Amino acid sequence: VNELWVADHQIHDTEVRNDCMTGAAMDAPIRLQLTCIMCMRSRKIVGYCWTVNGDWRSIATALRRACEQYGPCKVFYADNGADFKKAAAGASRISRPSREEIQAAADELMRTGPLQQLGIAVQHCIPYSPQSKPIERLFGTVHGGLDAIMPGFLTGNAYNRPDQAILAGAEHRKLMKMNLGAASTLMPASYFIKLAETWIEKKYNAGHHHRGRGLNGHTPNEIFDEGY
Repeated sequence: VNELWVADHQIHDTEVRNDCMTGAAMDAPIRLQLTCIMCMRSRKIVGYCWTVNGDWRSIATALRRACEQYGPCKVFYADNGADFKKAAAGASRISRPSREEIQAAADELMRTGPLQQLGIAVQHCIPYSPQSKPIERLFGTVHGGLDAIMPGFLTGNAYNRPDQAILAGAEHRKLMKMNLGAASTLMPASYFIKLAETWIEKKYNAGHHHRGRGLNGHTPNEIFDEGY
């Protein structure tokens, strides 16, 4: 465990009201994007971050969370998108204390991927092949286990969308036109993030019993803790 991490982005099938995120107008209806890092062996979610639009910075934030708690992995298995390639970019380190050199270091770090800085090797998945990324199965669990219990659940399919979600979205957009978006019944993004974090740590990592090869009905935490 903790030797190979696999990462990707996914958009939640839940509409929320923006009350804390940059990248979208305040009170605007949004669907948050999850940047997720999973331990390949145990299926444990070790790092995560929510944004309006995921990029290399959200990858670095999720990576920081994972490394602070569990230390860096050996191999980072990533998508072929430009954001993941930027996170994997290589460059030399600079760490001198003067103001000018600190600024130079900051500029250089913008050209240096966090994986290179942490000494983590990167392996990109097969292009245009979702089945080459086991994290895609995890995202299905997130949609079915987390998004589906939220009041703003959109199902990912407009034809099967619950009436409650349609009405809540329409009401919110009317209130936005009157500058009353804060009075909407849509869940605030900050609430959703707190609930999602609790779901990841308590429901999935600590309570989801896997029946895949080598998992034998154990939870991600049980497998991870045994081999960590």
